[in-house]
Amino acid sequence: MNSEGSWKSAYGADGFAVAKDSNNYPPYAQVSINSQFSGAWSSSTNDARALQKAASADRIASFWGSASSFSFDVNLTDGATHQIAIYCMDWDSTLRNQRIDVLDAVSGLLLDSRTIANFNTGQYVVWNIAGHLTFRITLLGGANTVVSGIFFGGTLVKANFATQDFTTQGTWKGVYGKDGFAIPNESTNYPSYSQVNISSQFSGAWTSSTNDIRALQKSAAPDRIAPFWGAWSSFTMDVNLIDGASHQIALYFLDWDSCIRSEKIDVIDAASGAILDSRTVSGFNAGQYVMWSVVGHVTFRVTLLGGVNAVVSGLFFR
Repeated sequence: MNSEGSWKSAYGADGFAVAKDSNNYPPYAQVSINSQFSGAWSSSTNDARALQKAASADRIASFWGSASSFSFDVNLTDGATHQIAIYCMDWDSTLRNQRIDVLDAVSGLLLDSRTIANFNTGQYVVWNIAGHLTFRITLLGGANTVVSGIFFGGTLVKANFATQDFTTQGTWKGVYGKDGFAIPNESTNYPSYSQVNISSQFSGAWTSSTNDIRALQKSAAPDRIAPFWGAWSSFTMDVNLIDGASHQIALYFLDWDSCIRSEKIDVIDAASGAILDSRTVSGFNAGQYVMWSVVGHVTFRVTLLGGVNAVVSGLFFR
């Protein structure tokens, strides 16, 4: 899921600087922005690509820039590793192309290099860094180089494995989904604290009406459904918990039409890409819940290990 300019739900937990708006650097950071110019395409807008202002409800589409290259000097003085995110937005075109080099500020050694293009909708580039570094932004194409914000620290993200449940089967009401749920090909009722995007290749149901207890109870009818989201290789479920609290998330796995499916579930920090937990499920012809206690923005990646395809039959929040 692209956060676009909504950084307060994803970045800058420790500190930030938004061009032409305000800055609030963390105590462990000394920052110098050496740009040739700064400006704003729009000083007040509700366009989601524009960065949220620090202290008001509207947004600003702003930038530091250069006709050739400029740099951020960032000195982290506490000896610890911290997340740094740079937000780039090609507000007025689709042609900009730029390279971000990360250098050791003392030796000049190149530590990392990223090229970004097609960032009209906004793009964060994120590193975990320590020490004294220089971020050099160099023009490769388009009118000029632009960076709209720099952010220190992300929101807290956790995914602690809780348990596996082999006994509840499809009788989820009163056990799971107190806060909300999604049942493919049946209904969805997400909690207000969640933003969910399920990127599956297909969805369907082995049977749309049954009394088999392996099948999930329907939300508003007495019968059951044996549904699935699926993919021939892998698919993802992007879940962003925006209230900062810990919630239980349960996935229901059902190998309705065989006994040979095997799948791996990776729970991934959506911002950094770090794998927070990984589980393998197999032998789930009778149905199996896998649960985690989650804080923040994560992606569940479901990958086929054996059988016809990868399937998930329900998503539940409490």
